Amino acid sequence: MAIAPDILVALQINTDGSADTITLANTNSRFPKRTIQIDTSNKKEPVHIDSKTLGRLRLIPADVEWSNYFKAGYLGHATYLDNAPMPSMNILIDGVVPTGSGLSSSAAMVVSSLIASLLSANQTTLSKKKVVQLAMVSERNVGVNSGGMDQAASVFGEREKAVLVTFAPELKGETVQFPDDQVMFVIANSLVNADKHDTAPQNYNLRVVETTCSAEILAKKLALGELTSRDGFGGTLQEVVARYYQGENLPVEEQLEKFQAVVRDVFKGDGEYTQGELADLMEMHEEKLVEKYMTRFPGFSTIRRI
Repeated sequence: MAIAPDILVALQINTDGSADTITLANTNSRFPKRTIQIDTSNKKEPVHIDSKTLGRLRLIPADVEWSNYFKAGYLGHATYLDNAPMPSMNILIDGVVPTGSGLSSSAAMVVSSLIASLLSANQTTLSKKKVVQLAMVSERNVGVNSGGMDQAASVFGEREKAVLVTFAPELKGETVQFPDDQVMFVIANSLVNADKHDTAPQNYNLRVVETTCSAEILAKKLALGELTSRDGFGGTLQEVVARYYQGENLPVEEQLEKFQAVVRDVFKGDGEYTQGELADLMEMHEEKLVEKYMTRFPGFSTIRRI
């Protein structure tokens, strides 16, 4: 579901000849004004996100570089335009979504920045589906191996409706009307900060690595063939199950229940593996494992729970 708190973006196209900069400001003094340089010679990555400002890779943990989220949306725009000139802008952000509270403030920032950037180039005909797809990939630029639920809720959400989001066989968001006005959801703030981009290496990216490696190992052991890669990262468990039961007329729930026995037969023991053991299961060198799965989206545990 989407909630009422939002992020607003005021946009002004630069017409004063300053074609190589973006001025980014925020009504909240916590987020200082930034001037972002546009590299006009690099059409694929016209703005740079410094890896030292991402999550626990930050040199100064308290130094949250909020401009990274705008840059992520801007890079999504660059991906869509595919080498077209990128506009120079003045941007003012005003938002009331609490940060680090599990309410998708980062997704809201990336989505709104992406839309503002697209509008700056008169890109007004994109479908909601395309915006979600661009935002999903864009947010990964800030060091989180994200999925798409938060972005989908931000884009597909409607007042007093839930959103049923499906990703396979294709991305789709269907709004569901609540049956009557007696339905109420209470969202309480525990006041415990949980910045996903701070804790991502251990609490988020790590699990994505584990499930991806699980899928790749199962595909090898069960001779299912090469899996479809998700954004160059690896296959999914959903695809593994679908391939394993292809041609069998079984409900999804029954497939999942029966597949548990298959998983236990492949993964022996307590399900914990060192990187070296995992590399052996995947039939690759440990260095290659780290390079492919643990470099772009770092994870800080040497034990993988499969």
